[in-house]
Amino acid sequence: MDVEQHRHCLVCGRAMPVGKELCSKKCREHYEALLKRRKMLTSVLYALMFFFVMMLLVGVA
Repeated sequence: MDVEQHRHCLVCGRAMPVGKELCSKKCREHYEALLKRRKMLTSVLYALMFFFVMMLLVGVA
């Protein structure tokens, strides 16, 4: 029982040919929205860390 070479969609997990990462336009849009949300959350996290470090430094001085 040989299984043809394939990959799975990063969003829905559906099997698809080698060389593709996403199976449809809908999955591509969903993946891009996830990346955008991740970038925003990372930026907010760094801003909060900067804020708290500055508060610690101002509180010490």
